[in-house]
Amino acid sequence: MHLRYLRNAGQGCASPTRLLVHRSQLEEFVERSARVFADVPVGDPWDERTVVGPVISAAHRDRIEAMVSDAVADGAEVLARGTVAAEVAGRGYWTAPALVGGVASRARIAQEEVFGPVGVVLPYDDVDEAVALANDTVYGLAANVYGDADRARQVAPRLQAGLVTVNGGGALRPDGVFGGFKASGIGREHGEWGIREFLEPQHVQWPV
Repeated sequence: MHLRYLRNAGQGCASPTRLLVHRSQLEEFVERSARVFADVPVGDPWDERTVVGPVISAAHRDRIEAMVSDAVADGAEVLARGTVAAEVAGRGYWTAPALVGGVASRARIAQEEVFGPVGVVLPYDDVDEAVALANDTVYGLAANVYGDADRARQVAPRLQAGLVTVNGGGALRPDGVFGGFKASGIGREHGEWGIREFLEPQHVQWPV
């Protein structure tokens, strides 16, 4: 999961940055995250070993860092943090990956798109609470469900998102429709619905 929202330095419209974790597994999740973040390669995007490259601009880097700093100032905690490779620091716009916890679902960092290598962990106690937390956002582009496949498929239709993957979802399908609900926009790409976006239907009516 971490590698899914760290790719492209988190600059992806469907990056799964709101991470819902069952409260009983939260401690283990944080411990494993710290190990991942300690080793995740942050550096030259031309190096095939790199997972996290630079962000698009200095202004965007500063925005990402400010969102993390503001969250901490409001009581959040950085649970895990990566490091930028020394050989690239100062050459480009870098921000170290971060996992933030201790925030409410309505906190700014959990509601606005960070568009950077930052995840926010939100604990839950049961499936109903998880669904409510997942839907407690103005956006609805993509969601991801991990767990028992049968139970996950039952949860998926309850999520207010245009794309829901179960246990990773598999390869990208050009016939699979892509688009969002709520503030994530109107319209669809790919598949039959994507083709329909380029058509102009005509309605003809006459009395009988």
